Amino acid sequence: NKARAVYNEETGWVYMDFTLGYSKIVHPKLQKAERSFKPMDDKIEMYDKFTFSDKTVITERFVTTIKPKAEGTTVYLDDIKLSTTSDVTLNIVEQSYVDQLPDENGNYNKICYLLDYTLNGDTTEFYATIDFLN
Repeated sequence: NKARAVYNEETGWVYMDFTLGYSKIVHPKLQKAERSFKPMDDKIEMYDKFTFSDKTVITERFVTTIKPKAEGTTVYLDDIKLSTTSDVTLNIVEQSYVDQLPDENGNYNKICYLLDYTLNGDTTEFYATIDFLN
């Protein structure tokens, strides 16, 4: 088995099965992880669907070095807006890391932000839109 992506020319959606990206040791209940996304000039639509052998909590994580501004579950990253219509709880975590390249002051220690969208209830599907606001 190997991962692959399929592009639908008629709809513009790209589909991929990324189940193999997760180890059975890390996620023993995971049976299938699928992602579909549609890139457009001014936005990207993304849809994830998960299948598990037993009920489990799902958290979608986005990582950014841009300091986020949140309004409910909508996040603004400068001229990018990340929003979802899924039933989720958003938690933003500030995380330090060491970069391979220094900043303009020679500092290797940097900050990134983890945008954790935890799906509520028995939800196993996540839909997000990434809008480019320029």
